[in-house]
Amino acid sequence: MKRIFTPFTLSDAGGLATVLQYKEEIQPGKKGDDYRGFKTEDYVFAPPKVEKVYQKTHLLEKLVADSDQLYINAHCDNGIDYLSTNVSCTSELKVTAEDLVNQLVGHGFPTTSLAKVKLWVCKGGQGKDSKESFAAGFSRKMWEAGYHTCKIFGYRRSVFQKFMKDGSDEYHKWAANDESAVSVERRIENAITGVSKDSQMAKMIWESELRTYQQDFQQAVDSILRSQFKHKLFPGLQSGGAMRGPRASDPTVRVQFRNGKEVGTT
Repeated sequence: MKRIFTPFTLSDAGGLATVLQYKEEIQPGKKGDDYRGFKTEDYVFAPPKVEKVYQKTHLLEKLVADSDQLYINAHCDNGIDYLSTNVSCTSELKVTAEDLVNQLVGHGFPTTSLAKVKLWVCKGGQGKDSKESFAAGFSRKMWEAGYHTCKIFGYRRSVFQKFMKDGSDEYHKWAANDESAVSVERRIENAITGVSKDSQMAKMIWESELRTYQQDFQQAVDSILRSQFKHKLFPGLQSGGAMRGPRASDPTVRVQFRNGKEVGTT
């Protein structure tokens, strides 16, 4: 069994509501429950909250076996201690590691689960200077809450939000090429940061493009580059965007965490 959990309400999730979505064309050779991606019934969002307390549900209680997988889906960056609803992580809607654990508890995720918990967030497994990664902090909070048997993974690089083909026409999950992703993200962030009318317009356009292309970073960038008006709002932005790098499962990308520390790659 697998589920993809977004720790925001459906109304706030935006394009996150369709990340790694199931599509018929990416299923060659797959049958029954063995399918790539997530179907409508696999998506789970933040539990209802009453007076600052998450209400109990049973949506994650069946994730108990070591073959089960729980993807946690949001936006993040290296060395920050929260999850966000937008790529630049500037949204007022933020979820801390402690809050994330409380939401999992609310949905009934068992403390005895053997499932793999994968933080499908950009650079969630990468710290910055003296700041630890989100995955490290999250794994510590999970340990403190009694989750000692599930395996927690974070990713050092940006990750793509849809399946893409490899050279043999097989569909897989991918990480971005670090240098290109950092360069483009920085230019976009510079364009949408500030209080000028241009920066406000850039932010609106960027978020609109992401919604249009279902959070596909590369397609959103390419769309901006095709419009002379839009391109003027993003100085220095060039084609080439966040180019595909290694597979997301590559040991240079995916790292396992346990009680605040890296413990391996599998």
